Amino acid sequence: MKNNNLEDKKLGALLKNELPNAPYNPWFTRTVLNRLPERKRRVAANTEMWVCVIAAVVTLIFGVKFSAESYASDSITVMNLMIFCTYCSLFGALVANVAVPLMKRRVIKKI
Repeated sequence: MKNNNLEDKKLGALLKNELPNAPYNPWFTRTVLNRLPERKRRVAANTEMWVCVIAAVVTLIFGVKFSAESYASDSITVMNLMIFCTYCSLFGALVANVAVPLMKRRVIKKI
């Protein structure tokens, strides 16, 4: 326990020396940041996440259906390939839109 405390003090001193000082303000102290509440996810952020999840599922369903219909047809055209690439790109963008904030939140909690 003492070893961790010593390392914490070393890390605190390092950060204190490396960080720029805040401009003088009688209402602001270094401990203000320690008293700030944790960031909360807004209702809009949760709604956006669920809309993206639903859109990703719908895009996946339509993409698989389109691929099956294209594969069953006698020929595959350039237009079919372009539509398939559009489905894949849209699905990837929707998954990334959901995954990136969740990954950032996990990284921040570990720190």
